[in-house]
Amino acid sequence: MSAECARRLRARERASARATLTRPLLTPLLAHACRWYDKAGFAPAFPFGHGLTYGSFSYTNLAISGRVVSFTVALTAGAGCDTPQLYLSAPTAASDPTVPVKVLRHFQKVCEASTDVSFTISDADASVWSVEQARWVLVPGDYGVSVGASSRDIRLTGTVTV
Repeated sequence: MSAECARRLRARERASARATLTRPLLTPLLAHACRWYDKAGFAPAFPFGHGLTYGSFSYTNLAISGRVVSFTVALTAGAGCDTPQLYLSAPTAASDPTVPVKVLRHFQKVCEASTDVSFTISDADASVWSVEQARWVLVPGDYGVSVGASSRDIRLTGTVTV
C-alpha cells in the first residue's frame, strides 16, 4: 500500500471515529425526534412538515362524521401550494410516556384557490403493535384530531371515536 493510500485510510478512520463519538445516543422515544420534541415540550427550529410557500392559506370548516374528517383549505394571499396534515392523538397520549402526543396519519398537497380535503380514519390508523400478540391491535377510544400545515402549526382540532 502506498504512503498516500495509507494516509487517506487513517484520515477516513479518524473521521469515522469522530462522527461516532459526536452522534447522540438514541433511546426508542428519541429515535422519533419530532415525537420526542412534543413529549418533552421543546419547540424544534423546523417542525415536521415545515415548508416554504409563496402563499398564505386558511383552514376552515372542520367536520367529523363517523371516521371521516373533512375541512377546507383556501389560498388567502400570494400563490403556491400547501400540504395539510392530519395528526391523531391516542386516548392514552397524555398519561402514557411511551405514547406519542400526536402521530401523522394523512396528508395531501393542495394547489387550488380553495380545496375541500377529506380523510378517512382506518383501523390501521388507530392500531398499535402488540409484542405479546405479535400483531397490530386496534385501540378503541376517543382520538384527538389535529389538522395543520405542520406538526407545530395546528389550525383545526376535534375528536373522532374509533
